[in-house]
Amino acid sequence: MQKKHLTVGSWRHLRLLAPVLAVAFALIIALPAFAWAAATSGVATALAAPSVSSSQPNFGPNVYIFNPGMPQSQIQATVNAVASQQVSNQFGTQRYALLFEPGTYGSSTAPLNFQVGYYTTVAGLGLSPSDVVINGSIYVHNQCFGANNCTALVNFWRSLSNLTINVTTPNFGCYSGEFWAVSQAAPMRRVHINGPTTLMDYCTQPSYASGGFIADSEFGGNVVNGSQQQWLVRNSKLSGWSNGVWNQAFSGVVDAPDHARDQPGDTRGAIPLHRFQRERQRLRPFSPDEHLRHDLGERRNPWFVYPDQQVFHRPAERLRGDDQ
Repeated sequence: MQKKHLTVGSWRHLRLLAPVLAVAFALIIALPAFAWAAATSGVATALAAPSVSSSQPNFGPNVYIFNPGMPQSQIQATVNAVASQQVSNQFGTQRYALLFEPGTYGSSTAPLNFQVGYYTTVAGLGLSPSDVVINGSIYVHNQCFGANNCTALVNFWRSLSNLTINVTTPNFGCYSGEFWAVSQAAPMRRVHINGPTTLMDYCTQPSYASGGFIADSEFGGNVVNGSQQQWLVRNSKLSGWSNGVWNQAFSGVVDAPDHARDQPGDTRGAIPLHRFQRERQRLRPFSPDEHLRHDLGERRNPWFVYPDQQVFHRPAERLRGDDQ
């Protein structure tokens, strides 16, 4: 039998095939473990991946993209399953994004209400917050660590952005309204809330909370700041702000609290940002509220959109200055 030797060309073909062979070998090794993990994970079995069109990018198994044509029961089951895993999962490795295509979700008689836990992003995919409407609520409550030890002090690492909430919380008792009881690293951006909003969970005690951030948002009802130790609101419109504890800062906010204004009727604030620390001491005896003049450039956070042409893209960032 004639022996065949590998030529330079055949070695070159083997070298080109090496990545394919490596992937195939990795799949042989990984598939049994993946099947076992899926069978033993409550979240993996509870979450049904939304349908994906051929034009939709693959964002991975932990990104859920909802559309108004889906059964609300499917959406509700998915967001509830994520919340049940993430509400107390402060040191876990799981990460989730719950994204809503333009349209309306929930109704006055069948609202969509769900909780947001650690490492969870909730966002609308429209060009404007009005493109995605949630009739219901998207909420964060205290965590309870024992008797009379329910606080929001460690409610970090989550976000809400780019949608409208028509607050609809029937039979919620004390929890009626939009509850966003967080403590830092939990921003709310480009959100329009029609109805009462509270930044503390006053339904369980002692209800402590430790700060947050709101930008480019509008509130059609009163905002209860309550026990929040500090808060920054930027480029937003308020219909009422209840109080402050240590430090509440407002920059470019329409109808911000009046307590700390240098000049009556100044809706943009009268304290330049570079004078903030010095003015903080002067205002401390009167109010925890500060108003920062919008005189420094600032860049908005970008967001993904899913317009009519069914192509995902991210609007370009735009630098804003004092003239806007």
